[in-house]
Amino acid sequence: MSIIKKVLLVLLFAALLFPNAVVAGEGMELKNFSVDIWPEYDDPRVLVIYQGTFVNAGNSDFSGYVKFNIPKFEIPKEGQISMACEIVNGGNHSCQPYNLEDKGDYVELSWKTTRVIKPGQEYPVFLEFYYLPFTSDPQKSFNY
Repeated sequence: MSIIKKVLLVLLFAALLFPNAVVAGEGMELKNFSVDIWPEYDDPRVLVIYQGTFVNAGNSDFSGYVKFNIPKFEIPKEGQISMACEIVNGGNHSCQPYNLEDKGDYVELSWKTTRVIKPGQEYPVFLEFYYLPFTSDPQKSFNY
């Protein structure tokens, strides 16, 4: 199977896993969300980017945690969190201190919003991390 087909297959699996990838508090819903997986180039790991916008669909203010489910890996040997950010002022990344919690098969990354999100208001987010899903075998494939 060609590399392009493998990457497309991975993206399909990521899309199927999407509903469990991101969680926010009550009233918060995803308006849009994308997962980009960039294969190795100058690094044996892959780059994964989560990007999306929450909207407060509830009737009350939201001030809580946003949570992302990410693959389990050993930091820094197998992976690293590069950015965990709110998007502010039309596109600037405001990276936040985050928590990591082992959930068994995956790790939950979370951070607290720095502002109150009013009903109807949007909250754009960006998360970028590297991880190593491959063995040293030249024939590489992985499930995400």
